[in-house]
Amino acid sequence: GHLLLVLHSPPSDDHAARGGRFYWRDPGGTWSAAATGKPCRTIDAHLAEYESIVSEIDERDPA
Repeated sequence: GHLLLVLHSPPSDDHAARGGRFYWRDPGGTWSAAATGKPCRTIDAHLAEYESIVSEIDERDPA
């Protein structure tokens, strides 16, 4: 069947500016994407953005 994921883009310096990201898979397994903020074409790219932010935070405060 269909699958829909509704996610937020990663926070920026202006936390109020987080846009929505929508990823959906059709019954044939094809993924599509749409965004209301900064575009992000794949779920992998979306997760990579969060991983980058977490790494930056860890470098600033390793505790």
